[in-house]
Amino acid sequence: MVNKHWWKLIPFFVVIVIFASGCTPQNKQVPEDEKHPVPEIVEGVVENKPAGGDILSDQSVKLVVFNPLDLSQIEKISKFRSCVGHDYSGLNSAREKETLRSMKHYVNPLPELIGSDKVKVYAPFDGIVSEVKESFPGKQVFISSSKDRSWNFIFFHIVPTAKIKSGAEVKAGQLVGSGSPDSPASFDIGLKKFGFAGQIFDSPFMQMSDSVLEEYKSQGITPENIIIPKEARDRAPCPVEGTINGDARFPGSRNEDFLSLLSASLPSPQTERKQIESLPQSEYAFYQDGQVIFEHYWPLDPASKYLKADESEILVYNDGNVAVQITSTDMVFFLDGKSYSQYSGTWEKFPSRSSWERIEYLNIHPNYYHNEPLILQPGQKGKIHYHYKFDTDISNKKHSVQIDLTYKINGVEKEIHQKLERTRALLPSAPTAEAGDQGESSSGGH
Repeated sequence: MVNKHWWKLIPFFVVIVIFASGCTPQNKQVPEDEKHPVPEIVEGVVENKPAGGDILSDQSVKLVVFNPLDLSQIEKISKFRSCVGHDYSGLNSAREKETLRSMKHYVNPLPELIGSDKVKVYAPFDGIVSEVKESFPGKQVFISSSKDRSWNFIFFHIVPTAKIKSGAEVKAGQLVGSGSPDSPASFDIGLKKFGFAGQIFDSPFMQMSDSVLEEYKSQGITPENIIIPKEARDRAPCPVEGTINGDARFPGSRNEDFLSLLSASLPSPQTERKQIESLPQSEYAFYQDGQVIFEHYWPLDPASKYLKADESEILVYNDGNVAVQITSTDMVFFLDGKSYSQYSGTWEKFPSRSSWERIEYLNIHPNYYHNEPLILQPGQKGKIHYHYKFDTDISNKKHSVQIDLTYKINGVEKEIHQKLERTRALLPSAPTAEAGDQGESSSGGH
């Protein structure tokens, strides 16, 4: 007679079958003919790499065998784990969780190349274009390595060539595209591993072959100085100011977040510290360098009738044939010798000397300025507008300003340090808000 509870024995028989099927014990030796071949390394290129393997587990194997950047076109690169832009973080290569840091690199072209399509980027290894998607301004391009498809090199904010489409094969050194001419400052590069365990973030500099690293070393950049250690960033978290596209937004970038290439950096003998001895022909100009002219306008200035009692500004005209970059601005206002620092400020750009059709507007107060380059292409005009908090009536006071400004032209950075005293009278009353909003100045056609 069959036991009516026979079904209770099913788990027992399942266990028996599993053991009978030959489960490999932990100490079983793998036959030699079943082992994966040892990768052969030739200048960082991996041969016979088994599909699905983790290249980064072998520190002698490097993914990036061709420099994705033309370093002669680059001014500076942000550090891995910097506080530039927004939060871009996750698991690191040791599979440790990180947050509130930028685990990629921002690439700033030379000022004269910003706004052009001349800054080229190249495939860092043989692979396949795994994805192309919108990333205004420009697009994101993902290239997966032919040696390990899970690892992707990513270009952000570039304009790919017509051949760069999802599924296209690429070879190391092949032209991928150019930095977006619509980007106000930079494009980005990153390296990611995609898998079931999540996304892993790593710096491309940790995966460069020796020959590629030598190119960067000749420019003063090494993995040691371009990568901020995790522990150092943990001790000094990035400050956060709101969000951007759902990610924590960092309030600005500091010099310590970037490394400048030696070819773009300026040895101290090249820096020109200038004190103007005599004013140029324009009665409003306080400094002129060839075809680059700087003019200053006072609060309630008859020459710039929309300026209010707590405002002043500098107009910059680029009448030359090369780009000019304003790299720093500072102005301290004095009333009867009492100093007042900048309360707020803006940068505006116009297409020509006579035009007031604004094509760029940036808040340059230190708390809100995000290191966007202030570039004037040939023929353009810029306006640096300041606000102050005066605690007294400015009439019947002696007005003066200390202007400290740096700019770069033809790869040379120059400094302006000027103390100006007011000689023009004040308007009898403040301009209306409408006049201030119009942004019209009698100096516009000067």
